[in-house]
Amino acid sequence: MKAEIDRVNATLSNKKIIIGSADVKALYLSLDIPFTIEKVCKEVLESELKFEGMWYEEIGLYIAVNYVNKMHELEELGLDEVCPTRDTNQGKKPTVQSLTHDSWEDRHSHWNDPARQPTEEEKRKMIIVALGCQMKAVMTNHDYIFNNEIRKQSKGGPIGLDLTGSIAQIFMIWWNKELRRRLELLEIYLLMHKSYVDDINVALTPIEAGYQLIEGEIKAMHEDNLEKAETTKDDERTMKILQEVGNGIHPSIQVTIDYPTNYEEQKMPTLDLKIWVEDTESGCRIMHEHYSKPMATPALLNQRSALPWNTKRTVLTQEALRILLNCSRELPWELKAKHLSKYSARMQFSGYEKKFRAEIIRSALNAYEKLRRAETDGERPLYRPKTWKTLEREKERKEKKNNWYKKGGYDSVMFVPATPGSALMKKYRNEVEKSGLKIRIVEKAGMSLKQQLQRSDPFKPLRCGREDCFVCTSGGKGSCKAMEVNYLISCEDCEEMESERNYKGETSRTSYVRGGEHLDDFEKKRDKSVLWKHCRDKHNGQVEGRKFRMDVLGVYKEDAMLRQIAEAVRIQESPTGTIMNDKTEWNYVRLPNLVQEE
Repeated sequence: MKAEIDRVNATLSNKKIIIGSADVKALYLSLDIPFTIEKVCKEVLESELKFEGMWYEEIGLYIAVNYVNKMHELEELGLDEVCPTRDTNQGKKPTVQSLTHDSWEDRHSHWNDPARQPTEEEKRKMIIVALGCQMKAVMTNHDYIFNNEIRKQSKGGPIGLDLTGSIAQIFMIWWNKELRRRLELLEIYLLMHKSYVDDINVALTPIEAGYQLIEGEIKAMHEDNLEKAETTKDDERTMKILQEVGNGIHPSIQVTIDYPTNYEEQKMPTLDLKIWVEDTESGCRIMHEHYSKPMATPALLNQRSALPWNTKRTVLTQEALRILLNCSRELPWELKAKHLSKYSARMQFSGYEKKFRAEIIRSALNAYEKLRRAETDGERPLYRPKTWKTLEREKERKEKKNNWYKKGGYDSVMFVPATPGSALMKKYRNEVEKSGLKIRIVEKAGMSLKQQLQRSDPFKPLRCGREDCFVCTSGGKGSCKAMEVNYLISCEDCEEMESERNYKGETSRTSYVRGGEHLDDFEKKRDKSVLWKHCRDKHNGQVEGRKFRMDVLGVYKEDAMLRQIAEAVRIQESPTGTIMNDKTEWNYVRLPNLVQEE
């Protein structure tokens, strides 16, 4: 945003300009799903996004299933010859469940091969059509629970669904393009057009007094309205016309507008900036200063938090630097000092002493001056646009992420818990230095009191209420909705006996899904069920009335190796003869033990 303001200021000279912002009303809930998906697919199709390693035979079959009774639509899309067709029109209409067969031959057994292979352009279109089918299925079949009732989303996009956010962002790309196109037809040109999802910030030349939007055209007002029009501020008049144009793009998207003269001090807040237009000696310029909402908490990173002092110093210094960068270069020092003084008061509120606060402000000022000198010397702009040295910055970020600890000649890194005065870190550092090893010692943050004491959802039910949930119906511990878990299944009849009473496993899915498979195998596929084998071997084949309990032992998000290692450790540490697991299972990981010789 600040880089864009710099770019616009460099082109203004004596040109008159106004600024404003627009915000979409209830974007997610207002989305017209069929229309939105159509525009999202169009944007993805016309984008530079590349798809590699796709299985087009399967994509074609998926499209054919979804368009089985809409072949005329498939013909209109030009994909009828590259998708398979049914070998008969008799019988039940095929569904997506028809594609759940494990083998390729079974899935395609009732389908004729496509007439020809798709071209590269058709392959891209096939992917987009398949994505459209998937998005429509998800967005039009979203269920939620309210007041213990399962309800279906009637319109718009679900706020709690990640897909809604992704679809809304792409849809707003199309909407912003359409807004710019319609404004240009009216000979209204945007000098600045920055958007973040549903927040739009613009700069443009003002509409002259006495003109308004009539039947899609900018026309002179009737003489009776001229007197009132002349008293209307330029930014208000112009932004209201922009609002009318934006509201006319599609009924589902309606916007509210804002502009500087809407405020007593003639400055418009947007994100963490206040923006206004000012006439200077060098011409008209967009100015900005730091802004925080009145209801924002004054608290910063607390002095008593379990973080290393180096981390606190870095975080607080960067925040002070951000405040300075949020202020235009041309602003007087008194205004910048006012913002820094307020920040110093916030640090005092968070428990920091005067000397430390002064060090933070001094460090931030030094960093700011260093950036200003780099700009003067032509090394880098003060406000970097996204396009500035994109490849070099991406490479630097990757190297920093992987090799940050090597700065200073270190070969490895060791993390230790944070302690008062960094006492533990200093002891480790002294020992490492004595040994001559190049190991960097880093303090890691401790667990906050909030994490230990607060529940994010104090009214969350302890049980999910599903009758087929192994965890909840058996009285087990842990969340049945968590994915990537280790779990334990215990035979409650064997708790007082020295026998194979436990089964320890892991799954990338939820414990609800995996538990359901165990129950299904126990009832229908007994030759595959470890629970049935346990009843056969330890309870003389008596299955009826046996009670098993399923507990979640640990959650390992996005770390499959750690999940499998944890399962292996739990199996390996189990006393002999107490687990049902077969230690020759394919996914069993045998872990070597390190033994120190005396």
